[in-house]
Amino acid sequence: MKKIKVILFTCVLYFFVYTIQLVILHAFVNPLITPLMVKRVAEGLFEEGSARGIHKSWVSMKHISPNMVKAVMASEDQKFLEHNGFDWDAIKKAMDYNKRKKGKKILIKRRLE
Repeated sequence: MKKIKVILFTCVLYFFVYTIQLVILHAFVNPLITPLMVKRVAEGLFEEGSARGIHKSWVSMKHISPNMVKAVMASEDQKFLEHNGFDWDAIKKAMDYNKRKKGKKILIKRRLE
């Protein structure tokens, strides 16, 4: 059992280290390809019958309107500019919701027994 815990802990640790490294890397280097690009190529294959090439041109942040940056952030998370990363109110609401929902399942199971 201890060996399983060590393996699990090691896997979780590697996952977080790898993820942090990717975030730091992509802060300075544009990715060669993104999952959205792969999805669009696959859509072209299955819907149109031919693969479209990947055409991209990176634009520097200084050439993008600050309003556009805010609009993109707002489309992902409307409160991002207020909480800067973690919306603790939304996290708490989600945890409370999940606790209530889990409690209902237990009550239903007990009634059926």
